[in-house]
Amino acid sequence: QTAHRSYEEQQDNPGDWEAWSSQGPMNVHRREYLGTTDEGIALLRTKLKKDIRAVGKGKKLSIVEGSESSPVNTYGGDTILRMPPDAEDDRSLMKRLINEVFDLYRSADRLDPRKRRDYVTRELAARYPGAV
Repeated sequence: QTAHRSYEEQQDNPGDWEAWSSQGPMNVHRREYLGTTDEGIALLRTKLKKDIRAVGKGKKLSIVEGSESSPVNTYGGDTILRMPPDAEDDRSLMKRLINEVFDLYRSADRLDPRKRRDYVTRELAARYPGAV
């Protein structure tokens, strides 16, 4: 989505563009109301702030660099699993699932991008029946 839609369309059916642009040129994080699905964003921001302070103190960061023939893969938060709550410890459940899903994504790195999504979807459905 882009700003090409009329004001009326944007008001009647807001989407990602409206969510991004309505925050203004600089988002003030203190005004946000983060939910449990935003936990990854909060963790990333914490890491970035820590790294910025480290660089400010003259420390060097280890940076992974890719090349055209060997890119650095990144992993988006586009996987939603509908899991029943863990009566004992939801945080442990989330950590375990995060690691398992990340390992699954990493195992698909070798695949052609067109086959990658099908592989990940199939594996998630097999590992977590009813959750995908």
